[in-house]
Amino acid sequence: MEKILQNALKAGTDAEVFRISGTNRQVSFENGRLKKVDCEEVFCLALRIVKDEKIGFASTTREDDVEGLVKRAEEVSEFGAHCRFDLPSKKFSDEAKSLSLYSKRTAGLSTEAMVENGLEIVRQLHGYEPQIHVFCGFGVNATEIAVMNSKGLECEYSKTSAGVGFGGRLIEGKNMLTCFESRGGIDFDFDLAALTKKVIEDFGIGRKNVPLAAGEYPVIFTPHAVSDLLLPVIACCNGRAVAKGISPWKGRQGEAMFDPRISIYDNGLLKNGVGSAYFDGEGVPTQKTGIIEEGVLEHFITDLDSAVALNLKPTGNGIRSRHMSPPAPSITNLTMDGGDISIDEIMKKMGDGVLIDRLMGTMMGNHFGGVVSGNIMLGYKVEGGKRVGRIKDAMISVNTFEALKTGLVGLSKERIALGNFVLPYVWLKGVNIATKG
Repeated sequence: MEKILQNALKAGTDAEVFRISGTNRQVSFENGRLKKVDCEEVFCLALRIVKDEKIGFASTTREDDVEGLVKRAEEVSEFGAHCRFDLPSKKFSDEAKSLSLYSKRTAGLSTEAMVENGLEIVRQLHGYEPQIHVFCGFGVNATEIAVMNSKGLECEYSKTSAGVGFGGRLIEGKNMLTCFESRGGIDFDFDLAALTKKVIEDFGIGRKNVPLAAGEYPVIFTPHAVSDLLLPVIACCNGRAVAKGISPWKGRQGEAMFDPRISIYDNGLLKNGVGSAYFDGEGVPTQKTGIIEEGVLEHFITDLDSAVALNLKPTGNGIRSRHMSPPAPSITNLTMDGGDISIDEIMKKMGDGVLIDRLMGTMMGNHFGGVVSGNIMLGYKVEGGKRVGRIKDAMISVNTFEALKTGLVGLSKERIALGNFVLPYVWLKGVNIATKG
C-alpha cells in the first residue's frame, strides 16, 4: 500500500488506497442434497487519485499490479468527477475500539460443521414432510480491511461475518409454498433448532389456503417485510440522492415526518452487526446516526463527497458495495426502535386481519415517492389473533410516508436481527390488498 501511495503521489496531488483480503467459505444444499463446498480467497486493491482536481479510480486483484493500478487511475482522472472533498486524517474513536468485530467461533467454524448443520436441517424438514425441496446455505468470512491516504491516515481492522439461510418449497397440486428463514452477524450464534421449528410451523399453517377479498385491512408486517417497508426511507436519506435533488427530503431536516413512535438509525457500531466497522470505505470513523428520531427527520447518511455537497459532516457511510467499486453513501446497519407490547399481544389486539412475512418485487416501487408495492410471497389471514392459513395471489401497495405517519397502530417490543437490519413487527391500519378472489 505504501508503494502504491508513493507512486500515486508522483502522478497526483492526493491519493487513497483501500485493501481487502481474506477468505470466504460457503456450503450450500439444493433439493435436500449437498450441492457445493467452496473456499474462495478474497483480495482487492483500490486506488483513488486526485489529479488536476479530478478523481481517478482503478482497482486490481493482483498484488504485483502497482504500476498498472496507478497508471489506470491517472488515465481515468482526465474524465473523472471534480474532487470537492478532503481526505480524512482522523482515526477511529475509542468507542469503536471497544467494539468486537472478530469472533473466534465464526473463524473456527469448520466446513464439516456447516455440512453437518445443513444435513440436520434437511433431516428435520424431511421429518415433517418428505416432499419438501429443502435448500440451505451457510457463509463464513474472515477479512482484513485497510485504508491509507496521503493525509497520513493509516487504519485497519480484522472482521468475521457469518450468514445462514434455509427453508424449502412444497408443491402440492397447483399450490407451491415457500417458507424460509435467514440470519446474519459477526458471530455464528444462530439458534438453528428454533429457526427450523419456525419454518416447520410456517409450513403447517401455510399449506392451508384461505380466501381473502380485496380491500383494506389491518396488517402486521414481520421484520422481514418491514425491511421492504423501509426501502423509501433508505432511498430518501441517501446523501447523494439528497445532494442531487432526487430525494424529496432535501431541506426538510427538523420536520416531523412520521409518527412520534418511529425512530430509525444507521448504526455502524452495532454489536454483532453485519455492517459494523471501525471506519467506512474512505477511512471515515463509523457512528450511530439518527435518521428519524421520534418521528422527526434529523440526519442523512453521507460519504465524503455528499457531505461537502450538503455542507454536512460525513457520517461514515462511504460504503464499497463491491470491493472493486468506489465508495458511495449506503447503510451500515439499519435499526428501528420497538414498542412496549409483545407480538402475541399485538396479534390478539388486532383480532382479524393479515400478517405479511415476505414480499416480492418491492424493488420496483417508486421509493422516492414513498411507494412500496409488490406480491405477497408469504402472508397469512389472521382470525381471532391466530394465523388460520395462507393467502394466495395477493398484492399490496403502501405509501410508507403516509402509513408510518397516520397509519401506525403499534410496534412490537421484540426486534429481530436480520443481517444488517434490526427491526420490530409493525402493525398498520388501512393497508390496501388486491386479490384475484
